[in-house]
Amino acid sequence: MSKLKWELALVMGLAVALALAVAGTRVANPYDIGWMHDDTVTAQFAWEMYRRDPDHYFPVATNLYSWPLTMPMAMFDNMPGVALLVKLLVPTGDGPFQYIGPFFPIGIALQALFGWLALREVTPGKSGAAYRASLALGALFIATMPTLLVRFHITHIVLTQHWLLLAALWLYLRSPRVGQWNTLRNFTLLVFLAACCNIYIMVMTLMFYCGFLLKLAMDRALGWKLAALAPLPFVAGALAMVLWGFIDLSGGKLLSGEGYQVFSANLFTFIDPKSEWFGPALLPDMPAATAGQYEGFGYLGLGGLLLVLGGVIFTRMRRDSGEGLFPPLALVIAGAFVLALSTRITVGPYSIFLPVPDALESLLAIFRSSGRFIWVVTYALLVIAIGGLIRGLPERRAAMLLGLAALVQVVDLARPFIAMHERELGRQKLHRFEDPAYADLGRAHSAIIVLRPWQCQKWDTGHWEYPLQHFQKFSWLAVESGLPTNTFYAGRTPEAQMKFHCETLPAQVLQKPADRRTVYLVSPESFRRYGTHIAATHLCDYADDLFVCRGDKGAAGLSDRARIAAASPINPRP
Repeated sequence: MSKLKWELALVMGLAVALALAVAGTRVANPYDIGWMHDDTVTAQFAWEMYRRDPDHYFPVATNLYSWPLTMPMAMFDNMPGVALLVKLLVPTGDGPFQYIGPFFPIGIALQALFGWLALREVTPGKSGAAYRASLALGALFIATMPTLLVRFHITHIVLTQHWLLLAALWLYLRSPRVGQWNTLRNFTLLVFLAACCNIYIMVMTLMFYCGFLLKLAMDRALGWKLAALAPLPFVAGALAMVLWGFIDLSGGKLLSGEGYQVFSANLFTFIDPKSEWFGPALLPDMPAATAGQYEGFGYLGLGGLLLVLGGVIFTRMRRDSGEGLFPPLALVIAGAFVLALSTRITVGPYSIFLPVPDALESLLAIFRSSGRFIWVVTYALLVIAIGGLIRGLPERRAAMLLGLAALVQVVDLARPFIAMHERELGRQKLHRFEDPAYADLGRAHSAIIVLRPWQCQKWDTGHWEYPLQHFQKFSWLAVESGLPTNTFYAGRTPEAQMKFHCETLPAQVLQKPADRRTVYLVSPESFRRYGTHIAATHLCDYADDLFVCRGDKGAAGLSDRARIAAASPINPRP
């Protein structure tokens, strides 16, 4: 292996080591799920149901976690393409198995790789030890960006696969060297691969592809043959969305939820460390307009900020390094920045609402967490800035400046990374039902029915019937009991499924005697409606804020705890 390849392998290894030092090494163990919390469990429990479902391989869906209806895995913020592959390769066992955690360090390694490749692409004609050191430092900067590592802390691990964005940027930058047709083919494959993971990231890869098309148009190099095949990456993305269940061809409307203009980026995003989510950096927190602007977190780090400010000054794209690459890329960056801001432009706590047609706002609101588009901006700016420094300065001076910026970055990010690590260690992990009333449900039952299901709490009641963490308890109980359940937490839910679970299925319970093969978990509010009916065939106990009605006890009615709970007034939850 050449010296350059050894150096690249070392950079990738260092990036992974740093990421695991922040997140903890447990995430890399596929048999350990004890570190999971919050939104991570949404994907994990859906995956466990799919993994244990003998009737579903492809399409990547299961009816065990939205029982009795079939729900695509994509709705649970999984990586459906990876889920299918892992299910085919890893036999179902008694214990848990997770693939999301191991993909985090894999993604970090690929981030360093494609960051290195992108920097090498914009610095042609360079060589020598100082140049290689500059590439290594630049790749480490890109692979350890706060915008990436904070996604782990927010528990959006599927969204840590930012290497796909760097790969798209690399394809764009190398297009003059490898030719139009190779670039078209590679973008098609990359977009399909990105859609196997996450739709937001897929759209961002398409933005870089649009930059490539724009460059061809500006250069008047978009011939009719290429123009005819130019939609291929878009077709690949759409096909993957249908294939993995992101698009429902039956016409079912997806409930995208609220949040557009809330989960946006602030104009202060590049200088706001948001210590609540990230940690106490050298720069102070900046005021935000909404509580959801962590989604638009784009903090560069003080060293990264200095690099961007200084590097852009030295950015000169001469003819020998691909003249014309930066103007289209600048338009991509500007477009991504505008999308990240949403139609509510925020400067600190202040907002300016842009008057746009309702149809356009509805289209934009599909990507309600618009702030995530700031990732396109941060990575493109870093590559441009670092590449500009390397290209515009003598090699040793560029290496020294990058080393100085790296030192500033370490000083700035050390405390946040330590704080993130300590928060991960101190977090309460998976929530479970501990009371014996929930023991051995799978022994004599065939399903768990929750009334009302967790996802229906605000469907028409407008308030929460259960504590928020109960979605984890319901899921754990279903997985450990080996039973399907009608309650779940999904990133997006088809409207038809919501109506079934929130209206149709509860109504069906009263239409015939309660099934003894079904265990019913009923909230105090819902017990007033269903309790007498279910208790005619089941013995109902009360534990952990729920009535637990089992059909395997050989008796019916209410236990002493259930009788007291049924007679108690209901305390509404916030």
